[in-house]
Amino acid sequence: MKKIISFSASSSPVRQERESSVSLWFILFFIFHFSFVIVAKDGWSQGYNVNLLGQLPGNLQDCWGYVDTLTGKEYALICKNTALGIVDVSDPTNPVEVATYTNGSMGAAWAVKTYRNFALIGNQSNNVGLVIIDLSDPTSPTLVTNYTHPNVTSVHNLFVAGDYAYLASNTTDNVEILDISDPTNPLWVSSYDCGCGGFIHDMTVIDTLMYASFFFGGFYIVNVADPTNPQFLGFKDYPGSANHNSWPTEDGRYLLTTDETTGGHVRVWDIQNFLNIVEVGSYEVAPGRIVHNVYVRGDFAYIAYYGDGFRVLDITDPTNPIEVGYYDTQNAWGTYPFTPSGNIYVSDTNDGLFIFGFDTTYGGGIEGTVTDQVTTFSIEDAAVELVEAGKNFLTDSIGFYSSGIAAGPYTVIASAFGYIPDTSMATVTAGSTTIHDIALTPMPSGFLTGTVTEISTGDSLQGIIIEVTGTPLPTDITDAGGNYMFSTIPADFTYTVT
Repeated sequence: MKKIISFSASSSPVRQERESSVSLWFILFFIFHFSFVIVAKDGWSQGYNVNLLGQLPGNLQDCWGYVDTLTGKEYALICKNTALGIVDVSDPTNPVEVATYTNGSMGAAWAVKTYRNFALIGNQSNNVGLVIIDLSDPTSPTLVTNYTHPNVTSVHNLFVAGDYAYLASNTTDNVEILDISDPTNPLWVSSYDCGCGGFIHDMTVIDTLMYASFFFGGFYIVNVADPTNPQFLGFKDYPGSANHNSWPTEDGRYLLTTDETTGGHVRVWDIQNFLNIVEVGSYEVAPGRIVHNVYVRGDFAYIAYYGDGFRVLDITDPTNPIEVGYYDTQNAWGTYPFTPSGNIYVSDTNDGLFIFGFDTTYGGGIEGTVTDQVTTFSIEDAAVELVEAGKNFLTDSIGFYSSGIAAGPYTVIASAFGYIPDTSMATVTAGSTTIHDIALTPMPSGFLTGTVTEISTGDSLQGIIIEVTGTPLPTDITDAGGNYMFSTIPADFTYTVT
């Protein structure tokens, strides 16, 4: 029978009160006394290398950006379910919603893009289609058209490239393509049918290529040099795919994708051969989380990661994406990193609009081995914390740890059961790996021994499994005399014995 017994270090026997039919006697011999801490495996920090400049409360879906060419003012466009908010962010510390556009027919506004001085709003309600408004005066937007077509009754996502708009309904496997050179009179020009039997959820169009996300089966690459006649180039499916959006690196050699499912994360694909697309890298905040959207600007990827907030990756080497910044919002939906000022907008379903500044910091690496200072043996499951980044991880079976991280100085705290925690400094340099080995000093320790007896008869009990819970110590089994012993155990603590 298992019993949980709590006791403190003592030099004299401790008698546990009687429970049921088992009595446990402990004779405790502790030679030294010392204090001991273990760094938690999962740390938390609001953010690093990302500066909160301003915030506007609300419950939002997507966001995008707009610049008034007459005044040079920057605006954030925010989807507010049944309305579009227009926010003056020229002073990012004081965002002001200068107008809210809605009309009687507008239902669920899920996505927004811009074309010249117009905003195109994807509306998921049936028979509403594409809403286009004039932003010439951002404080007083006006309706230009409510465009519908037999193939365009609802719009979940859209993209604007050149004089064309690409629309996905989230209900069919088609991408509808419109000529919007005259925004007052959009013209349907073609439909790309992927034939996938599901639905295209989103698409990105850069230069002459469209990257279309098939939610239940990977992504398509399509030639849209002639938008009236899109041509298939390649397709990639993969286990666990729930492809939500895709964005290429600026050289077009790699594609970053997101999977909107539990455990879904950012994947990096080599797309130089459309008929042989290969996964070459990935990024995941933690197992079991859900990512939403990724966007690429220059050497960095900007990610809305739902409950893990806003994340920034250095993708100088796309095969080795390195997190170099984050800010932990409640439920990040979208992000817009393409502003002239360099400010970044993030829309959150719970917390509204965030305006961030990013300290353009490139990534490097840090790695090392944690060992016993006396024996030089490696220490498995030692906790290593990079304080400034809020990063925590455990050493592997040979005491090794490694992490990609933003360049800069870090306070490194290492700890393990039975050792005195160590604090040191390490500097990570962009584009290189810093070797930072750590030797931990063993704590003064003693041993714990005891006897398990039957309470009513006083007979010794053999074969009882004894465990010191909350420690990595292996279990012991009482011998024929009911005796057990744990050796090399840190002194001066309260332990729970099971």
